Amino acid sequence: MLGVCVVVGTVLTNIKADEWIKNYGPGYGRCIQQTQDGGYIVATFIIPLNSPDSIGLIKIDSIGNVIWEKTFTTDTVGKGPCGIRQTSDKGYVIVANRDDINYHMHPASLIKTDSLGNILWEKEYSELKLEWVEQTQDKGYIMTGAKLQGVLVKTDSLGDTLWSKEFPGLGCYRVFIYPDGGYGVIAHSGFSEYSDIFLIRTDSLGNTLWEKSYGEDYWNISYWGDLTNDGGVIIAGSGYSLDPMLIKVDSSGDVEWEKGYNIRGGNVDCVHQTFDGGYAFIVTCEGFSYPGLWLVKTNSTGDTLWKKNFLDIKMGSETERVSFFEQTKDSEYIITGASYYPEYIYVIKTSSSVGIEENSSSELDKSPSTKLQIAQNPFIKSTIIKYFIPVRTQVILSVYDITGSCVKTLVNGEKTAGSYSINLNANELKTGIYFVRLTADKYKLTKKLILMK
Repeated sequence: MLGVCVVVGTVLTNIKADEWIKNYGPGYGRCIQQTQDGGYIVATFIIPLNSPDSIGLIKIDSIGNVIWEKTFTTDTVGKGPCGIRQTSDKGYVIVANRDDINYHMHPASLIKTDSLGNILWEKEYSELKLEWVEQTQDKGYIMTGAKLQGVLVKTDSLGDTLWSKEFPGLGCYRVFIYPDGGYGVIAHSGFSEYSDIFLIRTDSLGNTLWEKSYGEDYWNISYWGDLTNDGGVIIAGSGYSLDPMLIKVDSSGDVEWEKGYNIRGGNVDCVHQTFDGGYAFIVTCEGFSYPGLWLVKTNSTGDTLWKKNFLDIKMGSETERVSFFEQTKDSEYIITGASYYPEYIYVIKTSSSVGIEENSSSELDKSPSTKLQIAQNPFIKSTIIKYFIPVRTQVILSVYDITGSCVKTLVNGEKTAGSYSINLNANELKTGIYFVRLTADKYKLTKKLILMK
């Protein structure tokens, strides 16, 4: 049975101008994706009082306002949706799991909706627990999950199974698609003290081409990995030390580097390569020395550029858990999860900057005569920075990294009114996001700069 309701999001805190946090009522935010229209789709799991549990969809605009919400009421309870993807027809596909009140597994579901969240069809898969789904080039679907052992399932465009491959002794979690139509599967070998993280490379029919294992000496777990621009894979996990770790492998699955991060007790929920060639991952910590939610940004070799802790964002409870995040088209981040005790669905839009940020349009309107332009952005080796000042004044033109530290001062002196240009040579800078700041008279203009080496 399908129920429909609308929930108006409430702003919970005041942060930077391009950031917002909203609460969408009781439940758990499980997955989020930016949609083709610039808004977002959120897959949720709702546990209302005195009524059946529901799988939910919330469609929001670019600033978090609800456009529509759908609930798919079930006769069972359990884990709800694990993944959602927008499809080529602007509709959505969801993988979901259900248990009964005694935690007996019921058939998992693949649900296809139109662009307004109305169900077009639903397919069930007996004795199967699904974890992730992607639409394939033929408009079918590829899914990972477990049926006593790990499985990779390929369906047609209507969800009918074309083939299924099993991986004994493994739990399969994330699947991604290689450019040649083959698949990559992130898995780990159970929850014993000797578990390992696995990357399985298959052809387009699910036949294993190679399989590699990774991790520390004991207790290695991973639920997420992603294909990188160089044909390799970035894997997020944790080991016996309980610290989050990233493993970067090449196109053959061989380790290029492995880094640990001192956020003890953190669960790494997912990782993505960012537009600047670095990586970002999200960590949930419950207790230990680093409680709260952490968004961590690294460079292309895994070195930490900055960390954001959302512990001070209170959703009406003492703890928060993140489920999923993505980088957005404007190079920022969108996050969903749930607060606990009571449980509330939240969505966070957060800036990629720490300590310094671009001017808002209202700030630019206040300095109409002072101009700052960047000739080529993003750039590889060098770019030209142009600026105009209307009166004779002291001018400072500096470059800052994403932490707010000044890495270069290009101009520092008095200038007469007029237009100027200066070359920024980036030989000494690492790939990443920077900010150019012009201070002239009483005005400060700041532009984001992306260096891609």
